[in-house]
Amino acid sequence: MSKNGGKVKIDSDSWFPSTLPETSEKREIVELPIDDFYPFKGHPFKIRDDPEMLELIDSVERIGIQTPILARPREGKTGVETIAGHRRLQAAIMAGLETAPAIVTSMDDDTATIIMVDTNLGQRAHLLFSEKAFAYRMKFDALKRKVGRLPKNVSQNGTHLMRTTDIMAEQSGDSRNQIERYIRLTYLIEPLLDKVDYKELLFTPAVDISYLKNEEQIWVGCALEKYGGLTTKQSSLIKQMSKEGTLTESAIEAIMRTEQPLDMKVTLRGQTLQKYFPKDYTPKQMQEVIIKLLEGWKKEHQRDDIKLVR
Repeated sequence: MSKNGGKVKIDSDSWFPSTLPETSEKREIVELPIDDFYPFKGHPFKIRDDPEMLELIDSVERIGIQTPILARPREGKTGVETIAGHRRLQAAIMAGLETAPAIVTSMDDDTATIIMVDTNLGQRAHLLFSEKAFAYRMKFDALKRKVGRLPKNVSQNGTHLMRTTDIMAEQSGDSRNQIERYIRLTYLIEPLLDKVDYKELLFTPAVDISYLKNEEQIWVGCALEKYGGLTTKQSSLIKQMSKEGTLTESAIEAIMRTEQPLDMKVTLRGQTLQKYFPKDYTPKQMQEVIIKLLEGWKKEHQRDDIKLVR
């Protein structure tokens, strides 16, 4: 690959037909120094050292970048802003390349945002909930500005939201409702959004909690650390109490303490169990013995009129 900033004579007008803005400008693929590329402001997608990235680096080392990076000029500044191709650019850096092929074309902020979101959603196989949430919110805001103001005789009660997310639904694999639920996640405080990404807080309860005030969300976060997961029944009740203005930190703890999930697990390591069983016992035999012992324990405590917590 050339180390100079020369032009490669390839007609690229058909390369990105669904996303490139219409223009009479002649588009060419150019080789630009790696240092000329700047990241897109507010880019929500993370670059992770996962197997896919390692494969991409290996491919770039062997055959170079086959799909040009889409960029736009930086207004009043040198270099270009990367619109689509952040992972390819990072792979080029990791592979030690000095230049990368790019299509540089002028576009406004909203068009650039929509293209950035659509290309990443379409090309990335694994996305965090937070990445998709902020991507949808960025596209929603950009589309809303493009759609413009509603006519005076049109109701403002949710119509604008519906019209914009309907457009987004047509362009993605998610329904309008699902897109709106993803956007709600962006109103979570960062520690709770991290829990969603790490699947410590389920999607539907997280959407409910996103309607809470920041202080109330902090209370939920503290309760999660103490009691574990949050069920849809719990989150729905917490959301309702917040809406009514009756939610307190102690109320959240009471809800989570009395409505524990039924699928809680207690893990006993094999090394621990082996101390109490013959060496030739199988896991199934161990389980049968443990169940019998627990049944005996339950009967003994029931005779003493001790209520078990279920």
